[in-house]
Amino acid sequence: MMLCCTCHDFRTEFSPCQPWFQVKEPLTDRYLDIPQSFGAHGSALILVGKVLTTGVVVATLVLSMLESDHLDFFFAYFTSWSLAFSCLYTLTSLSNTLIPLQQPQSAEEHEAHNDADVEIIVVAQSRVKWTWIIFDLSIVTQLTTVLVYWTLVYESGDSLDYLDILAHGPVFACVLIDGLYLNRIPLRWMHLWMIWTFVILYFVWTVIHGPLVLDLGNPNEESDDPNQNDDAIYSNLSWQSDDIVDSVILSCIVAFVVVPLEFWLLRLWSVGTSLPFFGDRRRYYTNDGEDGYALTEEKSKALEEEDKDKVKVTVVPKDEDTDRIENQDVELSQTGTGYICCA
Repeated sequence: MMLCCTCHDFRTEFSPCQPWFQVKEPLTDRYLDIPQSFGAHGSALILVGKVLTTGVVVATLVLSMLESDHLDFFFAYFTSWSLAFSCLYTLTSLSNTLIPLQQPQSAEEHEAHNDADVEIIVVAQSRVKWTWIIFDLSIVTQLTTVLVYWTLVYESGDSLDYLDILAHGPVFACVLIDGLYLNRIPLRWMHLWMIWTFVILYFVWTVIHGPLVLDLGNPNEESDDPNQNDDAIYSNLSWQSDDIVDSVILSCIVAFVVVPLEFWLLRLWSVGTSLPFFGDRRRYYTNDGEDGYALTEEKSKALEEEDKDKVKVTVVPKDEDTDRIENQDVELSQTGTGYICCA
């Protein structure tokens, strides 16, 4: 049952040719509660939790940079990028709690097209998009960092300091608690494309850094052992002439096996619909009054029952650049919450 639901979810969401940040959940046909999903607020415990998680993550990044012997080489490491993403996410999440997001409204948009057979797509604001992107990157890269470090990089007997431990476990726990417990940010399969983009670009960087291109070396690694490669960023990914095949295989396994598997597990936790003992973990917008979402959902269902063709309408928030639609041969109307572009 779980596998069937997961396959259906994957087929529905994986295509990149669809709105990535629409407020309406494509699987449940319900609207997300944007303020509580991306910047939970209203409780002192939530605020304390976010301050603590942000403090741990920011302190880990700052102390790691301060104690680095070669700061100019700091961001050569995958761990450093995952720390930076996590720091940006927790700071953004805390700011969303202190300065709450607004729930996009669609009442006027619905009324403007009340007599048309349309499906209104409400797109999230820029702050929500940024929070969504940086959370997806931070949670997946953090889990990748933890798994790869403790299975491939760390060797029994290696010395560990408190920053090594913090950067490879507790920071991931902080991002997980903040994003999937305090907030309830849903992971969508189409977002895997941007995570793949970063991971592949990082592997390209390791190739450029290595002996195949620039051969820059690693100032943090010095060894008298001639059999040990101390020039690579990571010894398991050296791109030396005698282990290029191993490096390619490892890169492909991490990018196309480990990362998707991590994303799938995190997505199960974030949405919960495939886990009967969790139920649906997303936070939805509810409104008993006569406005946008209830009317739009009712209209959409009515149109589906009548099997009518729908014209998709994208609602662009006011803070978005509308040049891309103003220059097209479309009908553009301004409302109280944004613009409606109807082909």
